[in-house]
Amino acid sequence: MTSGDIARMLDVDLKTIHNWVRHGHLHGRRTKGRHLRFHRTEVVRFMRRFGYQIPESIGQAVPRVVLVGLPAGNERAVRTLGDSVALESYSCLFDASLVVAAGEFEVLVVDLDQFPSDQVAELITALRRRAVTQGIAVVGVSTVADRREEFVGAGGDIAVSASTDLRATVRWLTGAAPTPTEQSQPAPLLEAEFPLAAAH
Repeated sequence: MTSGDIARMLDVDLKTIHNWVRHGHLHGRRTKGRHLRFHRTEVVRFMRRFGYQIPESIGQAVPRVVLVGLPAGNERAVRTLGDSVALESYSCLFDASLVVAAGEFEVLVVDLDQFPSDQVAELITALRRRAVTQGIAVVGVSTVADRREEFVGAGGDIAVSASTDLRATVRWLTGAAPTPTEQSQPAPLLEAEFPLAAAH
């Protein structure tokens, strides 16, 4: 999404969008022409954090999802996503991270039971450091409640059990559904460092 898209959607000035970016409320990346671009998941995250109504139109585009670790052991998860998403799947965390780093995908789903916790935490940290991947939503899937809690604590967006409908979770992250599934554990919405009014 462009700055103009967001400004029109929220009925604010372009300067406001740039101020939100400068204050760290909204994360975008710059194109070679220095224009700001935002992942839809980042815009939805921002809107929920500051109490904006999410317009129906934002959730209409097909979500672009990368699965890592899930296909080998959880065909059900892949089936629940079905034809409703543009999907690529990998068995190797490194391969998936390279694909995600290109910036074309908006949701990364990681099977937490397939990879060591420290590797997953390092991946989340690396994604949040780069402008092109800061806005990507990262979902953890695990059969173990402690792993899910640890994942959210490391900066993951949402952790779900292996029996959760991933399609519903992806729809929530991309603004197509108003609430996550009951079995989901979204990361807590943190208070902003600066009041939103100060960013205008």
